Amino acid sequence: MMDMKCKMSMLWNWNAEGSCFIAESWYANTRGKFAGSCIGVFLMVFAEQWLHRVHKQYVDSITQRRRTQYLINKLNGTSTSATAATGDCCNSNTNSDSETYANEPYIKTVLMPIIEVLKHSWYWQKLPGEVYPNLLDHVLLSLLYMVQFTFAYLIMLLFMYFNGYIIICCMLGALFGHYLFRYEPICNGGCGSAVNEFEHTDARKCCM
Repeated sequence: MMDMKCKMSMLWNWNAEGSCFIAESWYANTRGKFAGSCIGVFLMVFAEQWLHRVHKQYVDSITQRRRTQYLINKLNGTSTSATAATGDCCNSNTNSDSETYANEPYIKTVLMPIIEVLKHSWYWQKLPGEVYPNLLDHVLLSLLYMVQFTFAYLIMLLFMYFNGYIIICCMLGALFGHYLFRYEPICNGGCGSAVNEFEHTDARKCCM
Protein backbone atom coordinates (compact mmCIF):
# COMPACT_ATOMS: atom_id res chain seq x y z
CA MET A 1 0.00 0.00 0.00
CA MET A 2 2.90 2.34 0.62
CA ASP A 3 3.84 1.85 -3.04
CA MET A 4 0.41 3.28 -3.87
CA LYS A 5 1.38 6.48 -2.03
CA CYS A 6 -1.06 5.96 0.81
CA LYS A 7 -1.31 9.15 2.83
CA MET A 8 -1.32 8.60 6.57
CA SER A 9 -0.66 11.15 9.29
CA MET A 10 -0.74 11.28 13.08
CA LEU A 11 -1.41 15.03 12.87
CA TRP A 12 -4.54 16.89 11.84
CA ASN A 13 -4.86 16.80 8.05
CA TRP A 14 -7.26 17.38 5.19
CA ASN A 15 -5.97 14.64 2.87
CA ALA A 16 -8.55 13.49 0.36
CA GLU A 17 -7.01 11.58 -2.54
CA GLY A 18 -4.70 8.77 -1.51
CA SER A 19 -6.00 8.37 2.04
CA CYS A 20 -6.04 4.95 3.72
CA PHE A 21 -8.24 3.81 6.58
CA ILE A 22 -8.08 0.69 8.81
CA ALA A 23 -7.42 -1.93 6.09
CA GLU A 24 -5.27 -2.10 2.94
CA SER A 25 -8.41 -2.55 0.87
CA TRP A 26 -9.79 0.77 2.15
CA TYR A 27 -7.70 2.97 -0.11
CA ALA A 28 -9.38 6.14 -1.37
CA ASN A 29 -7.16 6.93 -4.34
CA THR A 30 -9.77 9.16 -6.00
CA ARG A 31 -12.04 11.93 -4.77
CA GLY A 32 -15.06 9.78 -5.60
CA LYS A 33 -13.82 6.93 -3.39
CA PHE A 34 -13.01 9.39 -0.63
CA ALA A 35 -16.52 10.89 -0.86
CA GLY A 36 -17.92 7.36 -0.63
CA SER A 37 -15.73 6.75 2.44
CA CYS A 38 -17.11 9.90 4.08
CA ILE A 39 -20.68 8.78 3.41
CA GLY A 40 -19.88 5.30 4.74
CA VAL A 41 -18.35 6.72 7.94
CA PHE A 42 -21.39 8.94 8.46
CA LEU A 43 -23.70 5.91 8.07
CA MET A 44 -21.55 3.83 10.43
CA VAL A 45 -21.87 6.36 13.25
CA PHE A 46 -25.55 6.86 12.42
CA ALA A 47 -26.11 3.09 12.60
CA GLU A 48 -24.28 2.90 15.93
CA GLN A 49 -26.75 5.39 17.39
CA TRP A 50 -29.62 3.35 15.96
CA LEU A 51 -28.22 0.15 17.48
CA HIS A 52 -27.93 1.85 20.86
CA ARG A 53 -31.63 2.74 20.76
CA VAL A 54 -32.60 -0.73 19.51
CA HIS A 55 -30.65 -2.27 22.40
CA LYS A 56 -32.38 0.00 24.91
CA GLN A 57 -35.86 -0.60 23.48
CA TYR A 58 -35.27 -4.35 23.48
CA VAL A 59 -34.23 -4.21 27.13
CA ASP A 60 -37.31 -2.13 27.94
CA SER A 61 -39.56 -4.57 26.10
CA ILE A 62 -38.26 -7.71 27.79
CA THR A 63 -38.22 -5.88 31.14
CA GLN A 64 -41.92 -5.08 30.84
CA ARG A 65 -42.77 -8.62 29.74
CA ARG A 66 -40.70 -10.30 32.44
CA ARG A 67 -41.99 -7.91 35.11
CA THR A 68 -45.57 -8.54 34.01
CA GLN A 69 -45.00 -12.29 34.13
CA TYR A 70 -43.45 -11.88 37.57
CA LEU A 71 -46.42 -9.88 38.85
CA ILE A 72 -48.92 -12.39 37.45
CA ASN A 73 -47.04 -15.27 39.05
CA LYS A 74 -46.90 -13.39 42.33
CA LEU A 75 -50.65 -12.72 42.26
CA ASN A 76 -51.23 -16.38 41.49
CA GLY A 77 -49.14 -17.35 44.50
CA THR A 78 -46.28 -18.93 42.55
CA SER A 79 -43.73 -16.41 43.80
CA THR A 80 -44.44 -16.11 47.48
CA SER A 81 -41.02 -14.80 48.46
CA ALA A 82 -41.17 -11.69 46.29
CA THR A 83 -41.90 -8.28 47.76
CA ALA A 84 -40.15 -5.87 45.41
CA ALA A 85 -42.87 -5.40 42.81
CA THR A 86 -45.21 -3.72 45.29
CA GLY A 87 -42.66 -1.08 46.22
CA ASP A 88 -41.18 -2.85 49.27
CA CYS A 89 -38.17 -4.06 47.34
CA CYS A 90 -35.55 -3.14 49.86
CA ASN A 91 -37.28 -2.78 53.21
CA SER A 92 -36.61 -6.34 54.35
CA ASN A 93 -32.90 -6.05 53.65
CA THR A 94 -32.28 -2.40 54.47
CA ASN A 95 -34.14 -2.28 57.78
CA SER A 96 -32.25 -5.26 59.18
CA ASP A 97 -28.84 -3.95 58.13
CA SER A 98 -29.24 -0.19 58.55
CA GLU A 99 -28.06 -0.05 62.17
CA THR A 100 -25.07 -2.29 61.41
CA TYR A 101 -24.04 -0.15 58.46
CA ALA A 102 -24.51 3.07 60.41
CA ASN A 103 -22.21 1.98 63.25
CA GLU A 104 -19.48 0.14 61.35
CA PRO A 105 -15.96 1.69 61.20
CA TYR A 106 -15.07 3.86 58.21
CA ILE A 107 -12.31 1.52 56.99
CA LYS A 108 -14.78 -1.38 56.99
CA THR A 109 -17.24 0.68 54.99
CA VAL A 110 -14.51 1.21 52.39
CA LEU A 111 -13.12 -2.33 52.27
CA MET A 112 -16.19 -4.54 52.71
CA PRO A 113 -17.87 -3.56 49.41
CA ILE A 114 -14.66 -4.48 47.57
CA ILE A 115 -14.53 -7.86 49.30
CA GLU A 116 -18.21 -8.51 48.60
CA VAL A 117 -17.78 -7.68 44.91
CA LEU A 118 -14.71 -9.92 44.58
CA LYS A 119 -16.66 -12.84 46.06
CA HIS A 120 -18.79 -12.72 42.87
CA SER A 121 -21.87 -13.64 44.87
CA TRP A 122 -23.75 -11.09 42.76
CA TYR A 123 -23.41 -13.47 39.83
CA TRP A 124 -25.60 -16.22 41.26
CA GLN A 125 -27.39 -14.57 44.18
CA LYS A 126 -30.80 -13.10 43.35
CA LEU A 127 -32.51 -10.60 45.60
CA PRO A 128 -36.30 -10.77 46.11
CA GLY A 129 -38.12 -9.11 43.24
CA GLU A 130 -35.24 -9.13 40.76
CA VAL A 131 -36.27 -9.93 37.21
CA TYR A 132 -33.68 -11.38 34.83
CA PRO A 133 -33.79 -11.98 31.06
CA ASN A 134 -34.02 -15.57 29.95
CA LEU A 135 -31.16 -17.30 28.12
CA LEU A 136 -32.30 -16.31 24.62
CA ASP A 137 -32.87 -12.70 25.70
CA HIS A 138 -29.37 -12.57 27.15
CA VAL A 139 -27.78 -14.08 24.03
CA LEU A 140 -29.51 -11.56 21.76
CA LEU A 141 -28.57 -8.66 24.05
CA SER A 142 -24.96 -9.85 24.05
CA LEU A 143 -24.93 -10.04 20.24
CA LEU A 144 -26.34 -6.52 19.99
CA TYR A 145 -23.72 -5.29 22.43
CA MET A 146 -20.95 -7.00 20.41
CA VAL A 147 -22.03 -5.14 17.25
CA GLN A 148 -22.23 -1.84 19.16
CA PHE A 149 -18.81 -2.48 20.71
CA THR A 150 -17.27 -3.21 17.29
CA PHE A 151 -18.78 -0.10 15.72
CA ALA A 152 -17.61 2.06 18.61
CA TYR A 153 -13.99 0.93 18.30
CA LEU A 154 -13.97 1.21 14.52
CA ILE A 155 -15.18 4.78 14.92
CA MET A 156 -12.42 5.41 17.46
CA LEU A 157 -9.82 4.07 14.99
CA LEU A 158 -11.18 6.34 12.28
CA PHE A 159 -10.77 9.33 14.60
CA MET A 160 -7.13 8.37 15.09
CA TYR A 161 -6.37 9.07 11.43
CA PHE A 162 -6.87 12.78 12.28
CA ASN A 163 -8.49 13.36 8.92
CA GLY A 164 -10.69 16.45 9.24
CA TYR A 165 -13.26 15.26 6.71
CA ILE A 166 -13.66 11.87 8.37
CA ILE A 167 -13.92 13.39 11.84
CA ILE A 168 -16.58 15.85 10.66
CA CYS A 169 -18.54 12.94 9.11
CA CYS A 170 -18.32 11.08 12.44
CA MET A 171 -19.60 14.15 14.26
CA LEU A 172 -22.47 14.61 11.80
CA GLY A 173 -23.40 10.92 12.06
CA ALA A 174 -23.51 11.24 15.85
CA LEU A 175 -25.54 14.44 15.60
CA PHE A 176 -28.23 13.13 13.25
CA GLY A 177 -28.24 9.67 14.81
CA HIS A 178 -28.76 11.09 18.28
CA TYR A 179 -31.40 13.51 17.00
CA LEU A 180 -33.45 10.76 15.35
CA PHE A 181 -32.94 7.79 17.67
CA ARG A 182 -32.34 9.28 21.13
CA TYR A 183 -35.60 11.24 21.36
CA GLU A 184 -37.11 9.50 24.36
CA PRO A 185 -38.78 10.28 27.69
CA ILE A 186 -36.53 11.73 30.37
CA CYS A 187 -38.53 9.75 32.93
CA ASN A 188 -41.40 7.28 32.70
CA GLY A 189 -44.27 9.09 34.38
CA GLY A 190 -42.76 8.60 37.83
CA CYS A 191 -40.60 11.70 38.07
CA GLY A 192 -40.51 12.46 41.75
CA SER A 193 -41.92 9.13 42.88
CA ALA A 194 -39.55 6.98 44.88
CA VAL A 195 -40.34 3.70 43.12
CA ASN A 196 -41.81 2.94 39.71
CA GLU A 197 -42.37 -0.79 39.33
CA PHE A 198 -41.65 -0.77 35.60
CA GLU A 199 -38.75 1.65 35.88
CA HIS A 200 -36.60 -0.33 38.29
CA THR A 201 -35.52 -3.57 36.63
CA ASP A 202 -32.96 -4.17 39.38
CA ALA A 203 -34.43 -4.38 42.87
CA ARG A 204 -31.28 -2.92 44.38
CA LYS A 205 -31.73 0.40 42.54
CA CYS A 206 -34.57 1.53 44.78
CA CYS A 207 -32.20 1.59 47.73
CA MET A 208 -29.68 3.94 46.11
